Order: sequence, then structure tokens, then C-alpha cells
Amino acid sequence: MRTNFFLIAVIAICFVTESKAQQKFNVQNGTKTAFYNDLETAVQQAAAGDTIYLPGITIQLQEDLVIDKKLALIGVGWDMDSIGGQHLTILDNGGVKFSEGSDGSLITGCQLGSIVSENVSDIIILRNNIGTINLNESNNINIWENNNAWISGNNTSGCFIENNKVSGGINYLRNSFIINNVIGGNISGSLCIFENNFIAGSHGENGNNTFNNNAFRGNYTFPAGTDIGENNLMNQSDADTFVGENINDIPKNLQLKPSSPCKTAGMYGTEIGIYGGTRPYKAGALPFNPHVSKSVISTRTDAEGKLSVEIVVTAQDR
Repeated sequence: MRTNFFLIAVIAICFVTESKAQQKFNVQNGTKTAFYNDLETAVQQAAAGDTIYLPGITIQLQEDLVIDKKLALIGVGWDMDSIGGQHLTILDNGGVKFSEGSDGSLITGCQLGSIVSENVSDIIILRNNIGTINLNESNNINIWENNNAWISGNNTSGCFIENNKVSGGINYLRNSFIINNVIGGNISGSLCIFENNFIAGSHGENGNNTFNNNAFRGNYTFPAGTDIGENNLMNQSDADTFVGENINDIPKNLQLKPSSPCKTAGMYGTEIGIYGGTRPYKAGALPFNPHVSKSVISTRTDAEGKLSVEIVVTAQDR
């Protein structure tokens, strides 16, 4: 049998890189890589367009991390059941603030207290566990497949909020699309389109919003003020809708029961909630980049001089 030296080399490189980066921050610029001891320095030294890989550790921030250039921040994930026993990427004692100049940035695979945007556009917030998202004077913010408590927009428009579990509410957005979310609190906005959401709270009236094919825990009649809507389900209970029977359950337990009317009540007969639509929630909540989720290396060789190595590389598409 021929040995695949290329495959062995790739595995070795992956393992060495992972081991080296566990306590350091890898800044990638094309084929050039640099390592830094703390995240703040990595952000300062990175050039616009760089990618920063955050290891699976708890990162103690001194204050909110300010991003003022286009960067991609990629952690290993926040769902302990999906990362093979590796440590989560946790940003502690602060959050991330995207300030002017950071247009086009990305954050994924992290657990953190807050994300703030200030006068920016084209930010992607993907597969994170976030306390609050505060959008201020921003445009075209894409919030996809996150687990978070609250989304608030202040003069922010053109957003796409899709397939998130939002424990609290979604408020004060303009001209935005809120699609296939599970929303635990109240909602409001102006000139927004709400489709295929499960909404536990009430909705603000007189915002010229459109509500189509949503499921409400309460009982509402449209039109309501200047808000219009059609094909909405009313009086839908958590227990009859979700496998976990509680809207406050973790996202992987918010799949719909086969008997729920929400299975086919979405637009064009699709599912209401986070597992429906064109970009269904990924139950593992893993970032899209491949990373080592498990590495087991024996401390000694066997009788034939062979070393036992087990490495698992995990990622999710999109």
C-alpha cells in the first residue's frame, strides 16, 4: 500500500497550527500568517481585509473590542455539543463594536455579550451566541443563524435578519426583512417585512409593516393600524409547535413537531421558524471554516514504532 505523504503532511500542518494557535491569535493575510498573544494587538496589527482566527479559549477583554477596518473574526464555535469537547470561543467582559471604516466585516463562531454597529454597512453576523445586538445609523446588516437575546436598530435600515433565535424582541428597524426567526419578545419597526416567523410577543402598530405567513402565540387581527398582513396563524402554543416545547429552549430543540400547522404554513408551503426558508439554521452552529474539533495523539509508539494519531476536522457549509 502506498503512503499518502501529502495527506500526512496536511494533517500534521493542521495539528501544529491548531496547537500553536490555541493560546494565540492567527492573523491571515493571503499566504502570510502572524501570531499575537492577545486579540487587541491582533486587531491593531491586522490590515484591512485580513482574517483573524480566534482560538477556543475565554478571551478577557479590557473593554469593548473596536473594529475600525474590514476584518473577519472567526471563532471555533459556541455550542459545546458540536465542537468535540474543545473549548468555546468566548469573549468575556465586553463585546465587539464595528465603527466607521469596518464596512464589509464578519464575525462568526463566538460567544459574546454584545455587538454594536456605528455608522457602518455590509456587516455579517453569523452563527454566534450574543447577548444583545445594537445597530446605530447603519445599513445592510446581515444577521443570520445566531442565538441572541435582543436586536435593536436606531435609524438602521436594509437589514436581513434570518433564521435566528431571538429570546427578546426585534425593534426600531426600517425597511428591513425579518424572515424565519423565532422571536420571544415584542417586535416593532417601520416599512419592514415579517415572514415565516414564530412570534411570542406583541407587535407595534402603525409602522406600515407587512406580516405574512407568521405564527403568533397571541391572537391578532390585520390590518392593525397601518400594519397589514395575511395568512398568519394565531394562538400557536410553544408546546404544540416545537420539539423542545418551549421557545426558550436551545436552538437545536426548536425544530417543529410534525403535527404543528407551522410545518407548511410558511410562504409557498414552507416551514415557519429557524429551520425553514432558504438558509435553514444549522443545528451545530459551527463556523464555515474547517477547524480541528478533536485531536488525540498517543504519548508513545506501539511495538512496530507507529504513533497513534486521531484528528477530526469539522466545518459546516455556507
